[in-house]
Amino acid sequence: MSDHLRKNQSEFTRQAEAFAASPVLSAPQLTERLAEALGDSVCPRLLDVACGPGVLAPVLGTRTRHLVGLDLTAETLRVARERGAVGRASWVRGLAGAAPFAAGSFDAAVVRLALHHFEAPGEVLAEARGETPRRYAEWANIINDRARMDALETVLRTLTRAGVDAGIQLRDEEGELWFTYRWLLVTARAR
Repeated sequence: MSDHLRKNQSEFTRQAEAFAASPVLSAPQLTERLAEALGDSVCPRLLDVACGPGVLAPVLGTRTRHLVGLDLTAETLRVARERGAVGRASWVRGLAGAAPFAAGSFDAAVVRLALHHFEAPGEVLAEARGETPRRYAEWANIINDRARMDALETVLRTLTRAGVDAGIQLRDEEGELWFTYRWLLVTARAR
């Protein structure tokens, strides 16, 4: 473990109880914004990266059937478990950026108040991005420009026949064109 990670772990071990009790860090006007960003639908599995003492668990628990909190610090996870804010939650010790989960294990991931603690924040964000399989016809209907979308479909079908996935896992499944839609929601507010 690097010196940077050891320092983070030491600090958050010391701060776990105070962090959990902070009315500023758990203020509804801040925590609710994350739940709103997830939308109205329920995610089957949601990952809270660098979850700390589970401050977001009450609000995230309303948006998922199973919340998994990941954190490096055992003490913050202990506090999260004791708070018991969500019955459908698991608390896992691990390192963001090298999470102990298979790719595609979660429908969404949230990172709050933690990027500045990561040694490689870009890697953490890349790992947390969502991937959704999309049927080309469904996507083309949204674009609503038949001539343009027919021409694009011709190009994409040519690529699939040549075995080129175009970086989007482009594929033909029983005559239907599919691709993987990758997205990452990042919100920020200027002061």
